[in-house]
Amino acid sequence: MSITDISIKRPLAVSMIFLAFVIFGFISLTKLPVAMLPNMSFPMMMIMTNYPGAGPVEIESEITDGLERVLGTVNNLDNITSTTSENTSMIMLQFVWGTDIDAAANDVRDKLGIALPYFPEAAGDPLIFKFDVSQQPVIMYNVLGDISEIELYEIVNDISDKIQRVDGVAASFNMSNEAKEIQVKLDPVRMKGTGITAQQILGVLQMQNVNYPLGNIEEDNKVYILRTVGQYADIADIEKTVVGNNNGIPILLSHIADISEQVPELKSISRTNGVKSLWAFVQKRTDANTVRVCNDVIKKLKAIERELPPGVNIDIVFNQADFITKSIRSTANSLIIGGILAVLILLLFLGSFRYTLYVAVAIPITLFFALFLMYVSNMSLNIISLGGLTVAIGMVLDSAIVVFEAIFRHREKGEIATKAASIGTHEVGTAITASTLTTVAVFLPLLLITGFASFFFKELALTVTFALVSSLLVALTIVPMLSSRFLRIQKQEARGIAGRFTGFYTIIEQRYTHII
Repeated sequence: MSITDISIKRPLAVSMIFLAFVIFGFISLTKLPVAMLPNMSFPMMMIMTNYPGAGPVEIESEITDGLERVLGTVNNLDNITSTTSENTSMIMLQFVWGTDIDAAANDVRDKLGIALPYFPEAAGDPLIFKFDVSQQPVIMYNVLGDISEIELYEIVNDISDKIQRVDGVAASFNMSNEAKEIQVKLDPVRMKGTGITAQQILGVLQMQNVNYPLGNIEEDNKVYILRTVGQYADIADIEKTVVGNNNGIPILLSHIADISEQVPELKSISRTNGVKSLWAFVQKRTDANTVRVCNDVIKKLKAIERELPPGVNIDIVFNQADFITKSIRSTANSLIIGGILAVLILLLFLGSFRYTLYVAVAIPITLFFALFLMYVSNMSLNIISLGGLTVAIGMVLDSAIVVFEAIFRHREKGEIATKAASIGTHEVGTAITASTLTTVAVFLPLLLITGFASFFFKELALTVTFALVSSLLVALTIVPMLSSRFLRIQKQEARGIAGRFTGFYTIIEQRYTHII
């Protein structure tokens, strides 16, 4: 028994199945991530290592050369380049297209673990940066107010911490440098005769400002973890630091220096409309809905702004949701208009609203079916995937029109509804299947494209394929099922535009028959 016969004999079961797919499609529509473009992750990685106070020659010989030798053995590595400058070593890794960048990052971390023991003590740990479009800022804002740098910096930090807790936010950063620093100004007069040098004081401060683990002690069934707690909590702790002694009398840092909290040397100035400001940005999680995250962040920022001191405001500089919403709305409008025009043209040719409805039902069912398959395939709603649905909107009616015409022709011959639906669909079933698969075969090779273009053509090909396969299922099941239950044939003249051309078609057919 074919799928068409099952749909004709069990209309309720088939209707429930497709209703379920429509519901799943609607739920998928609410859960699909919304983005401007498909998720793009470039096969590139940057390794950055800081070595404060070192020159390019030292960094190249002690850090860069060693990392290049170790990282050169990473799998699927296509190209490696390095740039060494004062205080910094940067290594760019470019992998073969199609490489799993997360797996490559794990491989890179393993290689870095081999090189770390040979790094100079003053060098920092290497940082790994992946080039992922989804990690670009979705919100950029600044906080402006005519208050001190330190107060403004603390307000921005507090705002960043609150934004970090918004659902879907991966990171919230303050783009300004530290607005305060602890300055220790040594007094040469007071230092005279103590025998203490600036280098000694620097060494003492570095050794004192640490928390260090000492191991543990086991007693009975308990384990006590030991550690020294020496990290400074405030200026008073720094002032009490013992930096030397004079005949057994401790010399505190406050005896020979002035310690204070100061604004660091300004290297850049940010102003918004002439008012002092600090910038910050927000990144979303890769799997989060960009529009939803942006809207939630904006709501949170507005709520925070109401609690700020007088004269301090938050100004939204960039909101990616605005661009995405406009682009998605424009593409979705094109999709809706295309569907409406397709139905209107169908109505003009069939000349009957009921007949048009039998065929037009394929559009919403196909779209929801395709949306469900997009959700299962971890795709997103973007201008490429919606463009694919727009391209397919006209083609999804082709199979339904052919099936309906075949069924209609058998009903005109006087056959009962169920028999006409079965015979008519079987007559053209193989043809429409071949036609649909031929069209799908045109788009599927786009999945084999590699490189940057693959991010765009992959979703386009999958979206069109999902829509066409869904339309074929609708044509082989829903259309014959509806025709067998509700199609009524009345003796009347041909209607619609097709009826106006009946005479013309008849003349062409007669002349073609005569030629043959």
